[in-house]
Amino acid sequence: MRLIKRLKLFKLQMMQTFRSVVALFTNNFFFKKDEYDYYCGYSDTVEENELGACLIAMFDGRQIHCGLTDRFKGICTTYEFSKDFNIPFYIHFISPFDLSDYLLPNGYDWKVDRGKVKYGKRISVPVFLNDWQSNTSFHKLYLKQVIKRNPNKQIHVYSDSTYYIKRYVNDFHFLFKPCGSLLSAIDQCLAEIGSGKYCAMAFRFLMLLGDFKEEHAKFPTLEDAGQQELMEKCEQQILKLRTELGINSKILLTADSKKFIDYMNRYDFIYVVPGEIAHVDNSHETNRQIYMKTFLDMFMLSKAEVIYQLHTGDMYRNSAFARQAALLGRKRYVQIEF
Repeated sequence: MRLIKRLKLFKLQMMQTFRSVVALFTNNFFFKKDEYDYYCGYSDTVEENELGACLIAMFDGRQIHCGLTDRFKGICTTYEFSKDFNIPFYIHFISPFDLSDYLLPNGYDWKVDRGKVKYGKRISVPVFLNDWQSNTSFHKLYLKQVIKRNPNKQIHVYSDSTYYIKRYVNDFHFLFKPCGSLLSAIDQCLAEIGSGKYCAMAFRFLMLLGDFKEEHAKFPTLEDAGQQELMEKCEQQILKLRTELGINSKILLTADSKKFIDYMNRYDFIYVVPGEIAHVDNSHETNRQIYMKTFLDMFMLSKAEVIYQLHTGDMYRNSAFARQAALLGRKRYVQIEF
């Protein structure tokens, strides 16, 4: 079974490399045709490019943007590219919410007037630099060619690239700071969890428990009996770890399943950030409170002494959300398979 998985991964990596090499010679990084047609459809515009040559990290709902952490990785990488090529950098994050409702510029002003972001091949060109589409090591070289071929244009970068992942933590803290309402909510959560120090346990069930919406991939859903068995197994693992590790403080619990959260909430040592669970690339909600929990989970995880990522069976084994949160807080991240 492991050999088959390795062969499939090798095949995927070879296809990504092939596509990346082809892209360097065709100036086409395999974006979706309908997305590029949107730019071409406005090619006769006579509007001026008020921003001039620049890189804009794009999250406008016209592309699969993936989860919140993937978006931040793409933002930080695009920011590093802007420094490499010495051109201005902006963030156009308006889908499914406006990023500035939660995070504000810190050491660099990345805000852009959405009216100045133009779609049309005379003014702008889209670039798709996603780790799941192409070999990451080619991203900078390809972007360099795009910039050279399109002087004085807005380069709209749709990306989750990890090309500069080693600079992620410093870039995130340099680019962002919580807005006032988010900062107050973080303080409120810290007051509620109490005791100063706490650990966190993170679970990713995907669609196993039947209450998580995933639009861009298919995952199995267990029957009712299987769902109950899985929740009980996870419950026993939490209790086991709490005893073995001598955890006396509250445990911050994060999960992509409301069903599991409700199941565990009967324990007084469990703390769950209040709010609804939403995946930013699968939601079309416009109520900003819907996404507040996602940001709170991320910052609360980053403040935990240690984050345990627990998984078993077909659960997701390597959550970037919990792992990157640990990096932001420079805390330990431990994977536990049971």
